[in-house]
Amino acid sequence: MADKHTILVADDEPMNQLIMQELLEDEFDLLCVDNGIECVRSVQHRRPDMILMDVNMPEMNGLEATEKIKSLESCSDLPIILVSVLATKSDVATGLAAGADDYITKPFNDEELMKAIRVFLQ
Repeated sequence: MADKHTILVADDEPMNQLIMQELLEDEFDLLCVDNGIECVRSVQHRRPDMILMDVNMPEMNGLEATEKIKSLESCSDLPIILVSVLATKSDVATGLAAGADDYITKPFNDEELMKAIRVFLQ
């Protein structure tokens, strides 16, 4: 059996991390961090196959973390999906402009999120 893909979940809300774990842990290896700084540090030590990241987080928000990660030569092609309650067209455009590969709004549809993950991991 092939190794599972590793997904890094960056979200400062423990309940959101739990939701992601319940949805994804059977199919993927998960790493969870609480903010953008921890996310950037984590990818520098162990590059995941994908990042699912909240936008509103303390210390370094998801937009700043996305820009930082995408600026790293070793991570410029790392798929990042922003998962946020910020849902206006402007919010989505800002997230994509920061370098995110996709933007999914909370509350999300489980099937929609899984489909996006699978597309980027192919």
